[in-house]
Parts: sequence; C-alpha cells; structure tokens
Amino acid sequence: MFGLLLLRFFVSSSSSSSLRFFLTKKNRHFSSVFLTRRAPKHFAMPIGDGTTVTGTTREEEEEENDDAIIKARRKKAIDDEASTGCSNARRFELELEFVQSLANPRYLHHLATTPNPSSSSSRASSSKTNHDEEEENDVLNSPEMVGYLSYLRYWYEDPRYAKYILYPHSLYFLKLLQDPSFRRAMRNPRRVEEVHTAQFQFWANDVTERVKAILASKEEEKAPQDA
Repeated sequence: MFGLLLLRFFVSSSSSSSLRFFLTKKNRHFSSVFLTRRAPKHFAMPIGDGTTVTGTTREEEEEENDDAIIKARRKKAIDDEASTGCSNARRFELELEFVQSLANPRYLHHLATTPNPSSSSSRASSSKTNHDEEEENDVLNSPEMVGYLSYLRYWYEDPRYAKYILYPHSLYFLKLLQDPSFRRAMRNPRRVEEVHTAQFQFWANDVTERVKAILASKEEEKAPQDA
C-alpha cells in the first residue's frame, strides 16, 4: 500500500514537472514566434535627451532605393518606346551605328551636301533666300540634325556608352560637330580631304609612335630584372 502511494506520488510529481517544462517550452516558443511575426520593420533609436527616433535599417533603405530605381527605369523605358516607336535595345544599336559612321570625314561631307528634305518645300515656295538659309538647307546643318547631335553627346560624356565605340575618332568628330563652323566646313571638299589626310597621318604615325614608346618602356622595365 505504501509502495503504491509512493509510486502514484512519483508519477504525479514527474508528470507535473514534465507538464511545467512543456508549458514553459511552449510559452517560450510562442513568445519567439509572436515576436518574430509581430516585430515591426522600423526600430526606435534613443537620443541623449531621452527621446526616440523611429527609422528603418540601412538594408531596408537600400532595398527601397533599388526598387524605386528599377521602377523608374522601367517606366522610362516604356515611355521612350511609346514616344519613339522603337525599343531601347534597337535604338541603342541604331545610335551606335550612326555615331561610329561619323569617324568617316567623307560621310560628313555627304551629309553636309545632301539637301534637307524637310526644307525643300519651303525653299521652293520662297524665291529669295539669304546665304545663311542656304547653308541650313543641308542635312548636317538642319535644326533636326543639330538637335540630334546635341542629344548624342552622352556617347562621349558617359564611359558606360563610350566603351562600346570601336572607332575613337567618331567621338572626336562628334565633339567637333557641336561647332557650327566645323559643320559648315564639311561642305568644302578641300577641307574634307585635309581632315581625312590628318586622320590618316594620325593612324600611320602617331599611333605607331605610341606603340613604339610603350614597347620601349616595357623593355626598360625588363632590363633591370634580367641584369
């Protein structure tokens, strides 16, 4: 009888302790889950005078900024495609091809001597035109082309686009084309040949001299090591 009572007491005491352990563990788990789910993304940062300032973490701010940049770029791409009727990838290819074609001075002469189709009707209607208006009747000096050349300046201002250029002279001529005097000079065949000759001499002499200087400097660096 005494043994039976002792066994019942042991079982009841062990079960109660197990129950208390289970409830304690469950409460701890519930508290952690509750705090995890209910924890706000914003935190309160104390200041010296006892007040607090609520803000976001640096990681959350960076994520929000990245999301805003991506949304702005997508919106701009959609607006650009809607306004131009051409995708950004296709427009990039067309602009890259046109900018690199500017490396040929004879192509610039072709643009400077080709009549502007948009001004042909107005020129036919007016019988008298001055010298400045005649100069603007070609494609290269037309207001549309001048505005387009000004728009293309980002090709030599932004290295992210300049790295795709295979003919560096195209960027140099793109800078010169911002000057009205150079655009008008491309109407003169003699000036065009002078530019073409200077370009050829640069390729034949200046680039060769630079390569020789680089090779000579490398040989000088190797000489002390061999000695």
